[in-house]
Amino acid sequence: MHDSTMNKNLFGDAVLDKPAVVRPKTAAPNRSVSVSRMFKRLFASDVVTSLGGFVLALHYRLIGWTNRTVRLPEANFYEPFEREPVILALWHGEHFLMPHFGWRKDKLNILVTLHRDGEILVRAGQRFGLKFIRGSGDHGPEFMRKKAVRAFTSMMRILRRGESVVMTADVPKVSRVAGLGIVTLAKHSGCPIIPVAMGTSRRYRLSNWDRTPLSLPFGRMVMMRGEPIRIARDADDAALEAARRAVEDQLNAMTKQVYAVADGVAEAADVVRDELPRIANARDAGISIDATEPGLADQRPERDSAKVLGRV
Repeated sequence: MHDSTMNKNLFGDAVLDKPAVVRPKTAAPNRSVSVSRMFKRLFASDVVTSLGGFVLALHYRLIGWTNRTVRLPEANFYEPFEREPVILALWHGEHFLMPHFGWRKDKLNILVTLHRDGEILVRAGQRFGLKFIRGSGDHGPEFMRKKAVRAFTSMMRILRRGESVVMTADVPKVSRVAGLGIVTLAKHSGCPIIPVAMGTSRRYRLSNWDRTPLSLPFGRMVMMRGEPIRIARDADDAALEAARRAVEDQLNAMTKQVYAVADGVAEAADVVRDELPRIANARDAGISIDATEPGLADQRPERDSAKVLGRV
C-alpha cells in the first residue's frame, strides 16, 4: 500500500494527500554497445566496401609496379592454360596475387567467398578486368549456406564453354589441407587441375586462420606452375582421395620452393631443373613430399617479426 497523510486546506478542512508514486529506476544506456553497433553498421555499408576495394586495388598496383616477377618455369609457364580449360588450384591467401598472374583475364573466373571480405576483393579485382564466381566450399551444414552447390554448377558451366576457373584447394578454417571439392569438380568436368603457388619476398603474415601473406613493395614475386592432375570420370572414393592428396602434396612442395626462391635461399634455375621434376615424379609414384608448414615453418625469421593485422 502507498502511504498517505491528512493535511488541512485554507478553510480547515481535512484533505487526503495523493499516494506517493514510486517510479522504477531506468538503466542508463550502454554507450559502448551503441558505439559498437554503429561501427558494425558503418563497416558493413556499401560506401566502406567500395572504399576498401579502391584501397586494395591501389595496393595491387603498388605491388605490381615495385616487385620483380619470376615465373617457374619461365619458358612455358602458360602452356597448359593455352591448351584447354583448366582448374587452377591455389592455397588460401595466395589468391590475393591473382591480379599479377599475367594470363588472359577474359578466360579466368575466380571463386570468391560470399563474405564481405570477398566483396572487397571482387571490387578490387574488377578494376583489373578479372571475373569472379561467388560462393565457397565447407563441411556439414555450412555447405548449403555458402551456396557451394550453385558455385559448383557455375564452374561446370564455365569449364564447358572453354574458360578456366581459379579456386583455393583448402576449405575455410582448414589451412593447407586440400578438400574433396576441387577433385570432384575435376572428375565431373573432365578438366585437369593445375597447381600454382605464388609468394613475395617482402611480406607480413596476418594472424588469421590461414596466415595470409600481405605482400609488400620493393621485392621479388615468384610464381610456380605444376603439372596437370587428371581425375577419371569413373573415379571412386579411393581414387578421389589419392587425387586430393596429390593436389595437397604438390601445392605444399611448390609453395616451399616458391618461398625459397623469393627469399634467395634457392636459385630459380636449380628449382626448375631439380625440384619441378622431383615433385612431378613423386606425384606420379604416389609418394608423399616433405613440405611441412609451407611458407611458415621454413621461414622462422618472418614469423618472429610478423605483425598481427587482424582477420582478412
